[in-house]
Amino acid sequence: RHRLTPSTAVSAVVRLDAELAEHAVGTDRLRAADARRLRTLTAAVRPTRNIERVIAATQERMMISHAVDAYRAAKDSEGVMDFADLMRFADTITRTSPEVVSIYRDSYAAVLLDEYQDTSVVQRDILQRLFGDGHPVLAVGDPKQSIYSFRGAAAGNITRFPEHFPARSAAPAQVHALSANYRSGDRILASANELAAAAGISESVQLVAGSERSAGTVEALLFDTRPDEEERLVAEVGLELAAGRAPEEILVLASRNADVRRLASALTAAGIPVS
Repeated sequence: RHRLTPSTAVSAVVRLDAELAEHAVGTDRLRAADARRLRTLTAAVRPTRNIERVIAATQERMMISHAVDAYRAAKDSEGVMDFADLMRFADTITRTSPEVVSIYRDSYAAVLLDEYQDTSVVQRDILQRLFGDGHPVLAVGDPKQSIYSFRGAAAGNITRFPEHFPARSAAPAQVHALSANYRSGDRILASANELAAAAGISESVQLVAGSERSAGTVEALLFDTRPDEEERLVAEVGLELAAGRAPEEILVLASRNADVRRLASALTAAGIPVS
C-alpha cells in the first residue's frame, strides 16, 4: 500500500536516484539496510504511531528503489544521462580506473575548488581520488552559505578539508580565514555575526569591515500581509533612488525564488526597473 500518485511517484523516483548517486549508495545496499530496519521496527509488540510511519516510509522507499533500477536501465537504453548519472559514473570511473586518475593528476599542476561548501559526499570522494595525497589543492567556500543541501551538498566537506586533503607531509592542510567584508558596515556585520551565532552556524572567525564605510542601519519589520511588505519595499527603494543612490547599489534579497519574483513584480509595477 502507498499514497503515491503518478506525478509524485515520478518525483520520488528521480529524487531517490539523485540522492543515492550523491552519496554513492547502490539500490541493493539501500534495500539491505531498509530490510534490517524493518526487521527491527516490526519486532515491536505494540509499535507507536511514529514507528508505524517510519515502517510505511521505509516500505515505500524500498518499492521506489526498484523503480530507480528501471529508470536507470531506461536511461542506459536511450543513451541519456542526468546530473545524478554524471556523479554515479564519475565515482565508478575514479574508483576503478587508475589510468584516468593519473591522466587528470598529470594534466593539472594545481587545482582550485570554488564554492566548496556546495560539494556533495560523492563529489568530495571523486576529488580526493583525483587530487588527494598531497596534490596542490586550494578550496574556497563558506559553510554558512551552503544552499544545495537538497541536492546532496555537505557543508562539512569544507570544515574537514584539512584532513581530506592533507599536504604531502601528511600534515593537515593549512586554513586561511577570509574575514574581511567589503560590502557592509560595522553595525550590519555585528548583526550578521549575532544572527549566525543564534542559528548555530557561527564559526570561530567573525566578519569584520574590510574598508571604512558607514556603520549602516539594521531594521527588522513584520507585516500582516504580503502586499503590505511589497508596498513598504517599493517605498524604501523609491526613497533611495530619489536621494541619488544608483540602482546598481540597491540589492533585495529573499529566501525563496518565489519571493524574488513576487518582489520584483511589485517593483516593476511601480515603474522601478529590476535586473
